[in-house]
Amino acid sequence: MQGIERFNLETKRILVTGAGRGIGRALVKALYSLKADVYALSLTEENLNTLRVECPGIHTVCVDLRNWEKTKEALSQISESMDGLVNNAGILIPAPIGLFAITPEDCDAHFDLNVKAVINVSQEIARGMIKSGRGGSIVNLSSAASKVHTP
Repeated sequence: MQGIERFNLETKRILVTGAGRGIGRALVKALYSLKADVYALSLTEENLNTLRVECPGIHTVCVDLRNWEKTKEALSQISESMDGLVNNAGILIPAPIGLFAITPEDCDAHFDLNVKAVINVSQEIARGMIKSGRGGSIVNLSSAASKVHTP
């Protein structure tokens, strides 16, 4: 992350979804190194616990983003204090190639996390940003699989 050290995020509160592993975890670490007040959201408490050891002082939120109401409830407590949101959580369920291999459960899982959760989290955080009068930024990440088929 060459050049990232030029950013000063000391006064910024930023929520990262999918923070337990992969890109989300790396984002939390980078934001933490830039002195942002980081809120890490993950489905897995164990991943949040190890992240807290690596980045002492971060805030953690453990919630299943596929559950609309529990997500709203968890975020309503922090939404007014956020300056930024990184929608990073996502799922890719590998399935045999072919139209007839896709199940309704696969469709629901993908849609619930990759589409509905982004809308829900964005709505809740944006409401808080507007209510606080400070505004903020929302960044949505997507997989390369959105552009290129994966075998």
